[in-house]
Amino acid sequence: MKNILSLDVGETRIGVAIGYEETKNCFPLQAIKKSEADIKIKNIINEKQISLLVVGLPLDEDNNETTTSQKIRLFANKLSNENKVNVVFVDEYYSSQEAIERLNLKGKDQKTRNSGIVDSVSATIILERYFTNEGIIV
Repeated sequence: MKNILSLDVGETRIGVAIGYEETKNCFPLQAIKKSEADIKIKNIINEKQISLLVVGLPLDEDNNETTTSQKIRLFANKLSNENKVNVVFVDEYYSSQEAIERLNLKGKDQKTRNSGIVDSVSATIILERYFTNEGIIV
């Protein structure tokens, strides 16, 4: 069974989710501070025997890469090379807004919305899209 790690890379935090190819089940994990990402992601990859990274990539309204998406691609490729796992990119369009809706956080205070759970639920949504072959980017 292939264990898959999904990442929603933000400016200060990275949302994290794990999924299993055989069952297509996805589960959010605790978000990671970007400053601690390299070591924490490496630990998850080793502990959970991850064989694939699925990373959300923000595209513009014309489905072109942005400066942010290029930075995320470099970050993800570095993780992939250092940890000897493959990486796949998925369009993350609207995933954070969908996460807020799923968590029923509309109208909640900013502290609740910025707790990191939105980021990890967004990573879960990105992984679900991968499992349904929706929005995969080469």
